[in-house]
Amino acid sequence: MKNKFTLLIVLLVLFFVGSSCTYDKDVLFQYSILNSLYAGNYDGKIGFDTLGKKGNFGIGTFDKLDGEMIYLNGTFYQVKSDGKVYSVKKSAKCPFAQVSFFSPQISFAVPSKMSISNLIAFIGSKIASKNLFYAVKITGEFEYVKARSVPPQEKPYPPLTEVIKNQSIFELKDLKGTLVGYRYPDYIGGINSPGYHFHFLDDSKTSGGHVLDLTIKSGTVFIDGTNKLYMELPADI
Repeated sequence: MKNKFTLLIVLLVLFFVGSSCTYDKDVLFQYSILNSLYAGNYDGKIGFDTLGKKGNFGIGTFDKLDGEMIYLNGTFYQVKSDGKVYSVKKSAKCPFAQVSFFSPQISFAVPSKMSISNLIAFIGSKIASKNLFYAVKITGEFEYVKARSVPPQEKPYPPLTEVIKNQSIFELKDLKGTLVGYRYPDYIGGINSPGYHFHFLDDSKTSGGHVLDLTIKSGTVFIDGTNKLYMELPADI
């Protein structure tokens, strides 16, 4: 029943998006679905040159699952399993991503030192509706960031749950940086992960990754909400 419900959501999203004749910039663009990535579909199919036309902000991964993608202020960054940040060629390919044109509607300060759970609860108290999609950017000073990345995979690709067992963990302390991420509503399971998903990039652009835990000392939260999701699927999903 769950798989049928997920398929219904996919079809409804594609139907309503397909009925539009023009591309709306106030929309969250997603390439592929999370269940496909979990199943081991890591071949990059969409070019970053094309992805870059869909927004200036976002997160995702790379061909063969080679690291974590951070898209900030119109520039793509790649955090590989060595923990270092690399520039991204326009010819590179991506198997899964979410991007948007970031135009924050509200912003507010982080009032005190917070854990990741407290920070998420605080942001949740500020958003207008739990049923919308939100791009979230947080700039600030971080006491601690626990991040991860994974190495490139070889065929036959293992499922994502197996890949994560060999992830590289980075424990970053006392640094300034930016969280780039999204909040998906609870009903979106299968298409993406409900709740918050953040990637981190430090201000020197030398470290980062997929966020597992953090403590923020001070900062500012910027939020851009939309009720529109445009999804494009690989032909062989």
